[in-house]
Amino acid sequence: MAATVSRLLLAPIHAIQVLTGAKSFRSNPILGSASLNRRGLHVWRVNTATALTARRRRRLASLVSAEDQRQLDEQGYLEVRDFLEPGHFADLVQEVTSVALPARQFREGDAVTRRVPLTPATLRHLPACRRLLEMPGFQGRLRYVASFDVEPEVYIQTIFSQLDGSQADPQLDLHMDTFHPTMKAWLFLHDVPEDEGPFTYVRGSATRSKRRLAWERRKSVEACDPTKAGGGGALLEELP
Repeated sequence: MAATVSRLLLAPIHAIQVLTGAKSFRSNPILGSASLNRRGLHVWRVNTATALTARRRRRLASLVSAEDQRQLDEQGYLEVRDFLEPGHFADLVQEVTSVALPARQFREGDAVTRRVPLTPATLRHLPACRRLLEMPGFQGRLRYVASFDVEPEVYIQTIFSQLDGSQADPQLDLHMDTFHPTMKAWLFLHDVPEDEGPFTYVRGSATRSKRRLAWERRKSVEACDPTKAGGGGALLEELP
């Protein structure tokens, strides 16, 4: 009885979440409905989110070059080598590796991620970082890819990988974070050797082809089945 009442009370919230970035097939019975996903609910959300992102990016196209737009459309990411002039880059590396600031960290498998948020307070001690964040070429690319003209969250991030081998690091498996376009960016201070898990992206994986959408539909139906591995989970993991 209590479970029924709870479902009725939460029904309006679950319905509204269809139009948001909610992605859990387990906690929302509408998103986690195999019947609705067979009829195309998840694919509709994917297509709608992609179309809205493209519309917002057109409004922000003046923030980036035509080459940046082409690269993002074709590859799904932007790669800019030697982004900073040498003097600025040297100052940034020296600054990040020498200033002591409060950090937060979390562990996934045998890897620890440590982050220092670049807030107005911390940036007072980090002139090279502040100069980077004020660069139009930096801010413009972030805002265009994200499709929102808002201030991004920026961190100094350090990942300590392969700590003890006690658990597998899930970030080493190719995966997708969510069903809709999103933005993440990294400015690497050092080259990352292959055996230390460099960032890897599947070129073109953001393309919504007929084959990709068929895969999205199949995976969304499978995610609704609690008897299958990963069923009812929050993410559609393996990329085709």
